[in-house]
Amino acid sequence: MSGYIGPIPVPQGIQNKETFTATAGQTTFNTNGYTDGAFINVYLNGVRLINGTDYTATNGSDIVLTQAASVSDVLDFETFNSFSLVSQTFDNLTTKNPTHEDTDGGRESALSFQGEQSGGEISTLAAIQASHDGTADDQKGDLIFKTNDGSDGTSPTERLRLDSAGFVGINESAPSGILHVKGTSAAHGKVILEAGGSGGSANNNFIEFNKHDGTKLAEIEVGESVTNGGDIIFKTTPTGGSVTNRIRLRHDGGICFGTDNAEDNALDDYEEGTWTPVLGGSTSTSGQSYSVQAGTYTKIGNTVNAHAYISLSNVGTVAGTYAYIMGFPFTVTNSNGSYPAMSIGYFAGLGQNVGSLGGYLNKNTNTSYVTFRNGDGTSVQYLSAGGIGAAALIFSITYNTEA
Repeated sequence: MSGYIGPIPVPQGIQNKETFTATAGQTTFNTNGYTDGAFINVYLNGVRLINGTDYTATNGSDIVLTQAASVSDVLDFETFNSFSLVSQTFDNLTTKNPTHEDTDGGRESALSFQGEQSGGEISTLAAIQASHDGTADDQKGDLIFKTNDGSDGTSPTERLRLDSAGFVGINESAPSGILHVKGTSAAHGKVILEAGGSGGSANNNFIEFNKHDGTKLAEIEVGESVTNGGDIIFKTTPTGGSVTNRIRLRHDGGICFGTDNAEDNALDDYEEGTWTPVLGGSTSTSGQSYSVQAGTYTKIGNTVNAHAYISLSNVGTVAGTYAYIMGFPFTVTNSNGSYPAMSIGYFAGLGQNVGSLGGYLNKNTNTSYVTFRNGDGTSVQYLSAGGIGAAALIFSITYNTEA
């Protein structure tokens, strides 16, 4: 039997009572324990005994009578210990702020958690607070969790808030969504999902996007690859179907589309840059100068889209059977008889009574170059280097490269 009796005889005291029936000659009675032998009462057959004269209580659990009890004697024992919520059981616990108010954060009730440092200083480690949400005369409430960052004293800092709309804010006191995470200077808004499994799909993490009825619309999965790297998979659900892979960002930098996740089919190369086009001859080219000599390219996988504008201000020495465009950023592949054709937007000063001009890219040893074909309406012939004057040319070409 126990009961709370307030701050006396010890701070926040609680009274505990026990009753024992003695055997013949019994002197020692083992109780459930006491904090201090000075704060106990012992009765034998209703008569209060005197500590130190009629009994001793020194080890925190035993009552030892000076004279042995007789058979069937009744010993009553009561102790006053410090009150501890940990040792108590409650069906419900209610706290109430008696102040009449409708302020935001008002009507607050809080539970604080304290401890003592090595020097005996009391620290307020954390707190849980319930308070009013908003300023209306209504029943809306917030539940706020606070922790001490090491310099908060008795006022810990808010870390998490559950508001009256069911929104959760982490380091955010006014969450604007179901989950609102605000970074700090230390955490930078980092959110970590860590799987609980060990190996394979057990290490995968998922974020689902569902309708109100639980039907899955889409999913983002971070999965462990076969080489222990991490892949990010974006999935959607077609009408009447099940969630399906759409885009996979592979651990090796490749991108796969659809359900094909093979490394060979991954888009793993995208590059933009510039190159320097050269207009010359198949035998020799020297002494040229340009007023414009500009080229750009985009490479996606093994496909190169190249564009250029060149304008000669000094032809120099250009000799050979063929006129060439050289300097391409990547070597063309000769596989499958590939001869990518040039699209020419403008040309001038190429001589030789050129009526129409076309060109295609091919490969000679390790050099990729464009040769021109001149069409005069009756025949098609290669454009020779000897007729090139102060030429200008704007063109584009798309080709496959070997790497």
